[in-house]
Amino acid sequence: MDLTAAGGGRQGAPKGHFVVYVGEEMWRCVLPTTYLRNPSMLRLLEDAAEEYGFCRRRKGSNY
Repeated sequence: MDLTAAGGGRQGAPKGHFVVYVGEEMWRCVLPTTYLRNPSMLRLLEDAAEEYGFCRRRKGSNY
């Protein structure tokens, strides 16, 4: 897993990975898509979306 501060590093994710931004400081986490097969991980993402909302990154956005 790659953790970098938002604004640093790549804008996208390598093939076979996805990006999640975490916390108030918007830490960028690059995770393998295989994690999406794990029911616990899916539940965690669903719970986070319900609690905090889901925001897609837009071109030109800093987060």
